Amino acid sequence: MAIRTAESRSSGDRAALVQEAAGVLRREGVVLLPTETVWGLAADASSVAAVHRLWQARGSGSGGERRTPLAWHAPSTRRVLELLAPLAPVHRRLIEKLTPGPVMFAAALAAEKLAAVRDALGVPPGVLDDGRELLVRVSSHPVASAIIERCGKPVVVAGVPGKAQARTAEEAMALLEKSGGASSIDLVVSDGPAPMGKQSTLIRLAPDGSYAVVRVGAVEERLVRKQLARTMLFVCTGNTCRSPMAAAIARELLARRQGAAGGLTTTVRSAGTWASPGASATPEAALAVEKLGMKMPAHSSSPLTREMINESDVIFAMSASHAQAVRDMEPGAAERTFTLDPGGAEIPDPLGQSQAVYDATARRLQELITRRLDEMGW
Repeated sequence: MAIRTAESRSSGDRAALVQEAAGVLRREGVVLLPTETVWGLAADASSVAAVHRLWQARGSGSGGERRTPLAWHAPSTRRVLELLAPLAPVHRRLIEKLTPGPVMFAAALAAEKLAAVRDALGVPPGVLDDGRELLVRVSSHPVASAIIERCGKPVVVAGVPGKAQARTAEEAMALLEKSGGASSIDLVVSDGPAPMGKQSTLIRLAPDGSYAVVRVGAVEERLVRKQLARTMLFVCTGNTCRSPMAAAIARELLARRQGAAGGLTTTVRSAGTWASPGASATPEAALAVEKLGMKMPAHSSSPLTREMINESDVIFAMSASHAQAVRDMEPGAAERTFTLDPGGAEIPDPLGQSQAVYDATARRLQELITRRLDEMGW
């Protein structure tokens, strides 16, 4: 057995360690490595020999007993979404929000879809699934995830046997020696943050689009529920014309699509980069929205804040300068901030102009918001 410990945290040391571990996995070896939850045994799921050796390392003997499926540790959230598509809105949302991280999904799939996923991964039946559900997870541990990605094979990771949760490589090896599986380990990776010592939270994705928390682990159930609430923010200058109109239109369009949301709830907000608090929407803005057959609720203008930005899943700006103001205030929001017009064109401010200009602006907002909702699948 080779034991590799990276003494320093230099990029060169870690890169070499990752390369070595990925090579062991490609050669049908078993690697003991840390994840963000617990220490685990990793192997190439597409290799019958490697999976057999993993079970031996767990002390399962020659394999006569019934074995439960192993969790595919996908290299990225994107890869999971690609293989499991199409997904129910709630399922997609949970995967997007909770991965990478200490959450495992048991996705109930039709037989044809399950076979297609197996074929895409090159994995035989019974390794990742029980014929009904596929186990999948995306690790957020920097070393484990790098090894999985570098390997280029479908990797499964199983917990070290024993009731105790090992926090160090030495503790993990002691448990393996006790179970008789230590001799099956080819490499021990001891690098990166120590596991938290809790199992991943297990979430079942049901065929009807619902979900259930089967096992509470590192992520509490209330935090899982919280992911199903999403927020959309519209930003203009004064928050009395364009952005409150956009918010009112978006709320109405989302309400009409309520069935398609599949259990997700959406809060729509608006704010202004130079807004004074407490101003009402202009009467022309309210009338323009009403002419679309929609309601403009009572409105009180709000200045844009970092808190608003950080609470929003997607931010639509009326111009490129508004989008830049969002990014300047919170650089971390850059990837979820867009101009409402996909081409980047500005939605001109109708303030001080005729009702006809407001009406045309409302129609343009409805067209663009509809397009954006379709793009996002909201």
